[in-house]
Amino acid sequence: MPGDSGGTGPEIKIDPKDRAWISFSQVEANVIAKSWIGLINDVSYSITPNWLWLNEVDPYIGFVIDLATDPYYPDNAWIIGDHLVKINQDGTMGYDNDILTDRGETKIIEIAPRENQEGIKHMNHGGCSDSLCWIESFYRNSLMVSKEAWMDPYTYPGRGDHTRVGIGLDLEHPDVAYLSGSSNDGLFINVWDGDKMIFPTTEVYKLENMHCGDQGTGGCNGAFAPMGRFASQWAPVKGGGAFICWTGSDNHIKLKYVHHEGECLFDDTIDIGPGARCDIAADSDGNIHMVYSYGGIKYRKITTSEY
Repeated sequence: MPGDSGGTGPEIKIDPKDRAWISFSQVEANVIAKSWIGLINDVSYSITPNWLWLNEVDPYIGFVIDLATDPYYPDNAWIIGDHLVKINQDGTMGYDNDILTDRGETKIIEIAPRENQEGIKHMNHGGCSDSLCWIESFYRNSLMVSKEAWMDPYTYPGRGDHTRVGIGLDLEHPDVAYLSGSSNDGLFINVWDGDKMIFPTTEVYKLENMHCGDQGTGGCNGAFAPMGRFASQWAPVKGGGAFICWTGSDNHIKLKYVHHEGECLFDDTIDIGPGARCDIAADSDGNIHMVYSYGGIKYRKITTSEY
């Protein structure tokens, strides 16, 4: 299995029935050969939980890029590849037209839960379709009729399918989405406030300057050092807003608070220290819990009582 996050790497979601939905891709000769989706029963109480089933994904769907669940539908999960696919608890699959996707592996999906109704599906597509990277990075949710561009490819050129995009939700506003992605010279974000992008597509918010990494055979593939194919990660917090973490150009882990009402509510960037490949989650008090690599797996708790 590859080591990506938000793209082809192993994913796990726990549903309201304490079952674990798991997806992963299998690599052969450094090429993704096939993808799998499975369901494990009773992960909360059983000492030896068992697979209910493990099925190979139809190659027409494409390899599995991301996995999502919605508490309103405890017997289903969703995977996204070249298409959005709904998985039933018996392992059968069917296409879901709530979000129509383009080809390419630089995409990610999350589902924002809503009380007593189905959640809102949010997708960030990173601006590459197969080898074509001169297309807009776009956002779409299951309430929208059409997709919405969030980063202009001519202002921010050169992204390749070696980079990954991120998406974050908002606990107070299920129609809000936080979007992140890269170009040749940096890591950028935009925010869908439920109605529009808060930054123009030609003036998106730059988190950090970064240089293009692998020049390959003469053209930058967008895999800027040091993040490579590992996406920036988001965590929504109590009271609204979300934190994003990423590996900076100085090989330090960075953390920043972002709010859908605009830059005036963004917090300063926090330098966590040396490390790479971070992931974050928030507890019920709004504190951030972080894991990252630095001579092994490191854990940090960041108290955020002011948010």
